[in-house]
This record gives sequence, structure tokens and C-alpha cells, in this order.
Amino acid sequence: MSKLTKALTAAAGNAGGDKLYVEDVFSTYVYPGNNSTLTITNGIDLAGEGGMVWSKSRNTNDNHRVYDTERGTTNGLIPNAANDQVAWGDFTSYNSDGYSLASGGLTSPLASNFVSWTFRKAKKFFDVVTYTGNGASSRTIAHSLESVPGMMIVKGASNVSGWRTYHTSLGATKYVQLQTTAAEATYNVWNDTTPTDSVFSISSDINSNGVTYVASVSYTHLTLPTNREV
Repeated sequence: MSKLTKALTAAAGNAGGDKLYVEDVFSTYVYPGNNSTLTITNGIDLAGEGGMVWSKSRNTNDNHRVYDTERGTTNGLIPNAANDQVAWGDFTSYNSDGYSLASGGLTSPLASNFVSWTFRKAKKFFDVVTYTGNGASSRTIAHSLESVPGMMIVKGASNVSGWRTYHTSLGATKYVQLQTTAAEATYNVWNDTTPTDSVFSISSDINSNGVTYVASVSYTHLTLPTNREV
């Protein structure tokens, strides 16, 4: 059994204790723009379990767009830029088997094809949490991964901050900026503290008073095989 398979085998099942598979918690979905409302049926229970959807037009220069169930259907973030969240209103609902889109934005223009990556919340796989900064120089943020994160991406929704990214290969004293091509940097973003299976540590760099932050927390480094049991 591979290291990845071992890591995913312990992911949480549903209330009945049934096994989860990769297709239950992760989806890559390609669809054509129809310039109208559209329902994406990808088999991922976002309504009941929560999660994140990352979308991009495949043949235009439009920005990437990220939505999550913690912040709702109105506001999207741009992972290739340091902008504040934008009230595009692309989503109309998160569903038990996918999500629904409004007309325009992620369904337009007619000539464009789109791709989306959906990550469902599941123990030992993925979690998305929000927190409000309190200005402290050091604090911990709880997550529900129940395993030590391998990768974390944190973004302030309203203070034009960059996407601070942690990866286990860099350690807790360094970070990279998701939206740039800059090399890794040494700074106490993570308060020089390795995350645990229940919390991650932050410094004032991503804890500005009154600012809402969204954190995507993954055990599997956001890289998955297909058709594998989790």
C-alpha cells in the first residue's frame, strides 16, 4: 500500500460508516459555457459536508475564481492575484451532488470552456476554515483535518494581502506566495511552529485585526490519484 493510499484510507466516512472514495471528495469537471444558469453535477456533497470549488476558463485570460461553503455563494477570491474578495455572485447554491451557477461569469462566454476542481471537507483529506484576525502577534487556529497538514493556503478576504502558503517540504519558518513566481521566503508567517492534527499557528502577518481570513488545509498536498479508496 502506497504512502498516499495509507494516508487517505483513514478519511472519515459518512454517518453510516460507509467507505469514501476519491470521487466522493474530489472532482475535476470540464464544461462548456452556455451563457445561462447551469448546474454542475459532479457527485460531491457540498451542501451537507462543505468544501471549496476552484474554477478557471480554459481558453480566455480570465482570472481563476475560488468559492467555498464557509463564505457562501456571493464572494469569490482570485488565487492568481492579491485582490480583495469580489462579490461576483457566480454561485446560486451548493448542492448534495455538486453546485449551481448563475448566468454569466463562470458560464460565459459561449465560446469558452471551463474547468473546476472541487474539494470536499473530509477528515485526513481537506478542510476549509475561516477566522477573524484579532491583531495578536501569535495565535492558533483550529481545523478538523485530524491529521498534520501537508499544505495550507491562507488569504485575507479584505486587506489586499497575498496568498500565504505553507508546505511541509519548506517547514514552518518559510512560505511561498501562491499568486507570484517568487522563491520561498523566510518569515514567521506560521509563528515558526509546525501545525498539528488539530491546530495551525499564525503570526500577525495573517492576523490583522477585524479581517476575515480563509484557510484551505490539506493533508495530501492537493495531489490525488483517481479511482482510489480514501
